[in-house]
Amino acid sequence: VVIFFFKQKTAYEILSGLVGSEMCIRDRGKINEIAQRREIIQIISEKTGLPPGAVFISVLCLVFILIIKGIGSLLVILFLSFVYPSYLTFKALKSDNQEEFSGWVKYWAVISFAVCLNLLTDWMLTEIPYIDLFKIFCSYILVRGHAAFAIVIYEKLLHPTLLHYESYIDTKLEEAQEVGTKMKKDAGALKNTVTEEIIHKMVNPDEQHEQISFTQTIEAVSYTHLR
Repeated sequence: VVIFFFKQKTAYEILSGLVGSEMCIRDRGKINEIAQRREIIQIISEKTGLPPGAVFISVLCLVFILIIKGIGSLLVILFLSFVYPSYLTFKALKSDNQEEFSGWVKYWAVISFAVCLNLLTDWMLTEIPYIDLFKIFCSYILVRGHAAFAIVIYEKLLHPTLLHYESYIDTKLEEAQEVGTKMKKDAGALKNTVTEEIIHKMVNPDEQHEQISFTQTIEAVSYTHLR
């Protein structure tokens, strides 16, 4: 009975090991298939002599470690949010595919809004653990499937909001443009006046015939006009 028990246990352990090995072999085939679709993985595999699946797993582990350590998260976000979409936008422009190009224009509108939102809230989010992983996940979701999720966000959220406030935004932009134009004219007039007074003071010193330096003249005239 004892011998039968140990034989049965050993057979069970061997069977479990075979099942585990079969799963590993099957998964390894899938990993190799995925890795072979990536040109950069193929190049590294050829240079190092390692299987594409091993290179793919090594790269994933390295990226994960860098992200956990807070070193490579910014690089991953920049690549997912800007570098890779920029290249796909270039491909869309090159192919003259209006539908694809329109989709990437919507993506850039969404990512611009996301960057502004991140700049405004980053001081609060930095204290949240693993926030960089969440940002990487959001970047991946927005760009995957030719920016399908970003297009949904634009059409369901961003476009209706901008459409509602379009007239208000246009009015404020026109007012800002008028203020900028007026400031530009005032700056030009002030520049001409300051230049004339500097030349006048340097050519015609005061009654006491004191020597006035160029820096002192600029400071005096600028203070007079700013006051």
